Amino acid sequence: MKAAESGRQVEAVTAEQAEVVSQYVAVERIAQLCTERAASNPAGQAAEDGT
Repeated sequence: MKAAESGRQVEAVTAEQAEVVSQYVAVERIAQLCTERAASNPAGQAAEDGT
């Protein structure tokens, strides 16, 4: 049975597309971590690393 016949579409991903997706995921994860960090630190308190 071919992939198209099973109702699933399989597409090849180029190296460039994979790189773009991985960069997007990294940016989203960094944003999530920043949000979590801001929520866990009281207002005005510097983080331990000085940032």
